[in-house]
Amino acid sequence: GCWITFLGGRAMVSSSPVRLALSTGAALVPAFISRLQGYRHRIEIRAPLELKHDTNRQRLIQSTTEELMKIVEQYAAAYPEQFSWMWFVIRRQQAEGLAEGE
Repeated sequence: GCWITFLGGRAMVSSSPVRLALSTGAALVPAFISRLQGYRHRIEIRAPLELKHDTNRQRLIQSTTEELMKIVEQYAAAYPEQFSWMWFVIRRQQAEGLAEGE
């Protein structure tokens, strides 16, 4: 995982999507589904993230994870009622006093 600034605080998030894309050459495509009224849903698929080249793999994983999570953060701001679980995870990390490097 990677420590990033997310939703107004520091949070540990998974870097697995980025690691998978780097290891397999797969596209990293942000996609979101949001609930509408009744049994309807909207699926939004964004353009693939461009994986930049960096000789430092860890720095590349960190920066690409941050870029991906900025997109997630945009959707969380647009649809806060559908992302409440993220607030729970971040607040729990803060309450438990988890710090970077622990």
